[in-house]
Amino acid sequence: MSLRPRLAFLLFVAWIGVLSAPRAAAQSATEAEYRAARALLEQERADEAAAAYRTLAERSGEARAWLGLAVSTNLAGDPTLAATFVERALGRTDDPWLARNLATAENLATQFWPLVGRLIITCEVDGAEVWVDGVRVGTTPMASTGVVVASGERRVELRSADHEPYAVSLRVAPSDYAVTPEIQVTRRAVTLTPRAVRLVGRVTVSADVEGAAVFVDETYRATLPLTEPLVVDPGTRRIVVRSPGYEDSVAIVEVEGAPENAPAEPTAVQLELVRSAAGTSSGSAASAGGVSRAVRWSLVAAGGGLVAAAGVTSGLWASAHTDLDAFCTDGACVNTAESRDTRRRFRVLRLTSITLGGVGVATLVTGLALRSEDRPVGADVACTDDGCTATVHGRF
Repeated sequence: MSLRPRLAFLLFVAWIGVLSAPRAAAQSATEAEYRAARALLEQERADEAAAAYRTLAERSGEARAWLGLAVSTNLAGDPTLAATFVERALGRTDDPWLARNLATAENLATQFWPLVGRLIITCEVDGAEVWVDGVRVGTTPMASTGVVVASGERRVELRSADHEPYAVSLRVAPSDYAVTPEIQVTRRAVTLTPRAVRLVGRVTVSADVEGAAVFVDETYRATLPLTEPLVVDPGTRRIVVRSPGYEDSVAIVEVEGAPENAPAEPTAVQLELVRSAAGTSSGSAASAGGVSRAVRWSLVAAGGGLVAAAGVTSGLWASAHTDLDAFCTDGACVNTAESRDTRRRFRVLRLTSITLGGVGVATLVTGLALRSEDRPVGADVACTDDGCTATVHGRF
């Protein structure tokens, strides 16, 4: 709510007040500042007028300075703050100016009071921040005078680092100067809930091989050497240190938990890595021992089966070739439906035989290579229209 319709009247009353002041005072520097502030207000330069009146109010504490600050602050768009300045002006009961212009001050209070209420929040937690409609207005414990806020439905929040956030929609009762000159007080007692403390554990891991990978419960966490302890869940943890060419080094440790913001001493784990017999890491799926016997023999069997199927298909291919020759005499071939079907069958069988032979040999060689534990097996495979040949080398 704006009080602009009352502005001219207030300025007129203020002007009468100035004229009624003693002539010597009218010539003082302070009176010149009042006139300058009033001129800014008449020009509706609200922010500048408020700054001028604030300087006067803080220096002199006079009621007319606080009222001027109230009018300019309201003109700037903050009636809630303006109401607090009217209240401070009315509190200057020993001010002669206020005695002469009390009706003006009370008229302002009558219009401002319904816009505001006084909010007092009590809480057992000291230092909690109090927010009203997203604006921080203080901390607990609040002053006995509370804080003046806009009346009506307000969203009140309390925030504390060690407690759960608290928020409530609260109706702040409006004030009525005709009933009481005091701004109406709305009180609310708040109980904050402590935050649940998260417990964490910390582990330091060291080993005699730099660059080794550290796994916690099969999840990769870091590479040695560690620059800081690993944060893990409390309880029983499986620590694995893994490096190519070494057997996995495993430790089962019990990790104590402590509050996240007050960590305890970390659990120290010291491991040694031993070179693996095959010269590769036991954790590698590509090592000679990393593939099960069933898988190796499955590959060998599958490769053999494919090669056998290729042999059968080659026999059918040769038979189709003989049938195709029956349609040709002295290099001249007849073109009939039966000859075209025979030629198509010949091509399909030839392609199938070549494909099965190539894939079968490659699968067979792969299975044999994985089966070898001391020396790799290799093969050179070459395929032509007449079939595939494989040259296998290595020990089995």
